[in-house]
Amino acid sequence: MGKVIDVMSLYPKDMNIYGDSGNVLVVLRRLALYGYEPRLHAYNQGDEWPERVDMILGGGGQDTGQKKITGDLFKRAGRLRDLAADGTPMLMICGLFQLFGEYFETSEGERLDGINVLGAYTVGQSHRMIGNLVEHSDEFGDVIGY
Repeated sequence: MGKVIDVMSLYPKDMNIYGDSGNVLVVLRRLALYGYEPRLHAYNQGDEWPERVDMILGGGGQDTGQKKITGDLFKRAGRLRDLAADGTPMLMICGLFQLFGEYFETSEGERLDGINVLGAYTVGQSHRMIGNLVEHSDEFGDVIGY
């Protein structure tokens, strides 16, 4: 195998309701196919932070899961912002995307502060806001999400 790539799955116990473990499996497999040696670190509340982190993947969770992890997330916020500033690739889905932004306002109006890695905020609605989307970028062409 080639170079070791340390991949951290962020809060997989509490933030994994949309099959987010599948994203981790796909990234690990693709790294291996490209000749890298992926090493997975599952980081949950209170765990020791990995010595080395080359990539971070985070998933979705219900509002209760987000509330549960925020204390630990804020303890790690400085390190996460530093990693982002240094160019560490990060894929945040759903709930962790919200918490990596400025804030998340629930559909009941409760505001959960984010850690400001992303210059974004999220406002919940009473109805589910899911589905496919296409965004056009002059640099990358059409970006398709689902």
